[in-house]
Amino acid sequence: MLPVCPQGELVTLKVAAEKNSYLNAVNGARSVGRTCGQHGYYPAVTPLQWSDELYRASYEHNVDMVESNFFSHDGSGSDTDWTAQIMELGRGSSANERIKNNGVPTKYSISENLASVSSSLPAVMNGLLASDGHCVNIMDSTKQFMGMARLGNKWGQTFYSVN
Repeated sequence: MLPVCPQGELVTLKVAAEKNSYLNAVNGARSVGRTCGQHGYYPAVTPLQWSDELYRASYEHNVDMVESNFFSHDGSGSDTDWTAQIMELGRGSSANERIKNNGVPTKYSISENLASVSSSLPAVMNGLLASDGHCVNIMDSTKQFMGMARLGNKWGQTFYSVN
């Protein structure tokens, strides 16, 4: 296993107060069938389990986006892109690389939702569910685990299933 982000233990402590609200928001959305725009109707699906590894990957990416002042699924490749630095990528990290660096097993399927808004959790969830692709990621019945983090106005959700 590769090392985790430098603030891993602090991040894990911080998540205790937040993770239940994040998990409940996503599982609440998954508990009701909904139409995801052009992708059609998705029936209610089983609840996800929380993953601290996915939380750390999301938090790490949020720190990178805030500190480097950008918004993208790819990391900045700068000093604040911890995975890029640890893995010596010479470029920005991908979501796959961030979750691997934070301890997720190597055989997995992932999806990632990002939002850049200063808003409440319910408002962010409503916005993500109103976006076709983000809605599909939330309602994906193959996903088993999730992590979600917020830093400033950056929100990240990562979902994965073991293949």
